[in-house]
Amino acid sequence: TGDYVMGYYKGYVVDQGTDNNTYMKNIRIADAMNAESTLLVYTVNTTDELMHIGLGDLVIIHGYLMNYSGTVEISNAKGPNDEAQVYPEFSSVTRANGTISVANNSSENATVTLSAQSGANGSTFTFTVTVDEGYVIVEVKVNGAVVEAVEGTYTGVVRGDTSVYVSTRSENAADPIVLDFSAIDASTNQYTATLTGTLSNSVEWSTYGFSNNNKAWDCVKCGRKTNQQTANITLKSVSEKISSVVITFGAATTTNVTASYLEIADNANFENSTQVNFTILANTDVAINVPQNSQDQNLYYRIVISQNATGSNGNIAVNKVSLNPAE
Repeated sequence: TGDYVMGYYKGYVVDQGTDNNTYMKNIRIADAMNAESTLLVYTVNTTDELMHIGLGDLVIIHGYLMNYSGTVEISNAKGPNDEAQVYPEFSSVTRANGTISVANNSSENATVTLSAQSGANGSTFTFTVTVDEGYVIVEVKVNGAVVEAVEGTYTGVVRGDTSVYVSTRSENAADPIVLDFSAIDASTNQYTATLTGTLSNSVEWSTYGFSNNNKAWDCVKCGRKTNQQTANITLKSVSEKISSVVITFGAATTTNVTASYLEIADNANFENSTQVNFTILANTDVAINVPQNSQDQNLYYRIVISQNATGSNGNIAVNKVSLNPAE
């Protein structure tokens, strides 16, 4: 650690990271959108005028450029002489345009009507959702964030190529079993720790290799800056037959992922398990269908994500895991 340089740094946003409204984390900027070399901005404060920064925006950031354990990045720091903590901030932004579309994995039983098909990053758009007879809306999301309707109309913010996702279920289907990481009591700020808990329906769960920054985040994140890691999320002895598992991802950089799959077994050691591969998609609900011959009662479910060293801790965020009972 060392080599602090205060300055103004300009570049195009090539990875829009996580938007927490008042600040952003883990964005990357570069001299051009197709540049091979990028610069990590670990954290940067936003303002009312400069927020919802999106893919392709040309930004100027004021803050410390530093060498953190071998990674050159823009981050909050006290400086070389232990001065007061200084947080990077956006000085200016030239907006790019993003597309607006319905996600490919959005429910086929819902029709989304958009007010526009494109817009400048940071601008808003509206849309309505109509579901087929016999179905109800479970959730509506814009770029992975849940939105609620006001008098039947939804509003979203454009950030890069923006997608609208709608999940539905049959009116006769049982409620899903949901592990919502924004509502858990367990906490850790380590990426080598185990979290455990029990859901309201008595289903026990555990994670390994995930941090929630001592509950400062409404999600859990995996990925280690300088080490290979295999992280997992396990739900144990689920009494219902499950037809699909839905993983709600937040921000995710998948360059260093070597494996991602769901394991299903009748024992806690996952001996003779069934494995179903899936692809991690940022800010998306990824649905994994459970094979018909693996739909049974009292089974164990384990989500496994393996990565090489990522260059930045916590590069994959998981907001929620939902198990959908078979009808």
